Amino acid sequence: MWLIPQYILITLGEVLFSVSGLSFAYSQAPTSLKSVVQAVWLVTVSFGDLVVIIVANIHSIPSQMVEFFIFATLMFVDTIIFMIMSKFYTYKANSLDYCELVEEAPEINVSERSGGEEHPLKSMTMPKPTTTQNFKEE
Repeated sequence: MWLIPQYILITLGEVLFSVSGLSFAYSQAPTSLKSVVQAVWLVTVSFGDLVVIIVANIHSIPSQMVEFFIFATLMFVDTIIFMIMSKFYTYKANSLDYCELVEEAPEINVSERSGGEEHPLKSMTMPKPTTTQNFKEE
C-alpha cells in the first residue's frame, strides 16, 4: 500500500517526459524522417530499460543502496551530456503553421451532416487569421 504514491509519481514523470520528448523530436525532425526519429526515441527508451535490467541482475552489487547510487550516477552523467548538447543546439521553428492549416481546411456544411436541422454550433466560426507569420532560420 505504501508503494502506490511512488508508482503514481514515477508513472506521471515517465508520461510527462515521454510526451514532451516525442513532441520535441517530432517537431525538430525533417519531414522525411519524422517516423524514423520517433522510432529512434523508442529504441533509446528500450536501451535504458535494458541498462536497468543489466544493473539490477548483476549479483556482484552488494546492496540495493549501491544499485541506486549507480543509477543516480548514470542519470547525472546523462544530464551533463544533455546540458552540453543543448548548449550547441540550434532550435528549428515548427514547420506546421496554424495559419496555413486554417487556410487549407475544407469548408464543412454542418446542417448537411446533422440531417438538415439547425446545428447549435453552426453559428460558431473560427476567424481567419489576418497575417501569416513565417519563421525563417537564421
